[in-house]
Amino acid sequence: MGYDIKMVSANARRAGVDVPRLNWADTMVLAERFVEARNYRLQTLAEELGLHVERAHRAGSDVETTVELLRALIPKVEARTMERRALAAAHVKGFAALARQVEGWKGAMGSLRPAELLEKVLEESGLAKYYADEPRRLGHLERLVRIFRERDESGVHPETALRGLIEFTSLARNVDYLSSNDNLVMVITVHQAKGLEFDTVFIAGAVEDEMPHFYNKSGERLEEERRLFYVAVTRARERLFISGHAQNRRGYRRELSQFISAIDRRHLRFE
Repeated sequence: MGYDIKMVSANARRAGVDVPRLNWADTMVLAERFVEARNYRLQTLAEELGLHVERAHRAGSDVETTVELLRALIPKVEARTMERRALAAAHVKGFAALARQVEGWKGAMGSLRPAELLEKVLEESGLAKYYADEPRRLGHLERLVRIFRERDESGVHPETALRGLIEFTSLARNVDYLSSNDNLVMVITVHQAKGLEFDTVFIAGAVEDEMPHFYNKSGERLEEERRLFYVAVTRARERLFISGHAQNRRGYRRELSQFISAIDRRHLRFE
């Protein structure tokens, strides 16, 4: 929901249309608070709540399902309204200053360039001062400001540019910031490794219920897990090490991933 509103607002600004700040709620966040489910995908929530909506992989169907989901969630939200208001009233004094500060930063999103806004947040929040005696951490923050400044699209609205930078930094891989001279071990997810290659690759945790994950062991989900395993395997140019564990942290026994059996045994050496 928030992403959609930002997209609409950004496009409206490009067209010269002023959009008021809208209040919105994320259906997934609401569902996480009031519904116990195996995951919080729209289809899963529809099944858990018994929503009678036909889905045909069309945007219109998703909208109808979301409307039905809100109809199911709103009574749950309203049922605890008084409890939340009482809790807020009891603690409002302790958070009032922070709330005003955050609102000030939100208001500045439309006028300050991203790097300037980040510097403002670091200064006013006290983070810069807090890490003043920790050069390494402070260096990370300064590097983030530098990235914001270097990658800022100066020709677009500040808030639009900020959104793009946040998306970049949240999706950026460790490899985007490391050079071959850093002499550091790269630890990244399979998703982050897409499109990359390395001389040596270590795949950790290749056991049942983790790769594939317990919730994804059938149908299309299993095939997607298989594709991810293939991506991980094919990142290696020369050497590939696949590791697992006999039991997890709770003491439950774990077998090697079923995906390993798909590899020609001539290319495997077990140790």
